[in-house]
Amino acid sequence: MYQVARQVILNRLPVTAITNDLEISKLFMEYKEADRINLGGGLRKGAHTLLGGPWLSFLKTLHTDICFWGIKGIAHEHLRDSSLEVSDMKRCILGGAGIKILLADSIKFGDQGFRDACS
Repeated sequence: MYQVARQVILNRLPVTAITNDLEISKLFMEYKEADRINLGGGLRKGAHTLLGGPWLSFLKTLHTDICFWGIKGIAHEHLRDSSLEVSDMKRCILGGAGIKILLADSIKFGDQGFRDACS
C-alpha cells in the first residue's frame, strides 16, 4: 500500500486518500493534489495503523471509484485478514468501491489470517 501511495504522489495524481495507516498519511501530508481522510482509533500492536472508533459507520457511507487494498492471506479461495476489526473495515470500504484492486504477492498464499475479509 505504501508503494501505491508513493506512485500516486510521484505521478501527481489527484486523489482523495482514505487511510488508517500513519506512514501513508505522512506521505500525503505535503502532497497538495490529494485530499486526505485519516481514519482514527487506537494504535494497532506492532503496526502503524489505527483501528476502532466510529469509522465503520463512516466507511459504509462512502462510494469510491477505486479501492486498493491488501490482505493477510489467501487460502482455499478465501481472502483472510488478521483481526475482526481489520476485516470489518475492509468489508465496509469494499462494499462501496467501484473498482477493487487487491495487492498481494506469493507469500500471501497459504492458511494465513483469522477471518474472511470479504464475502
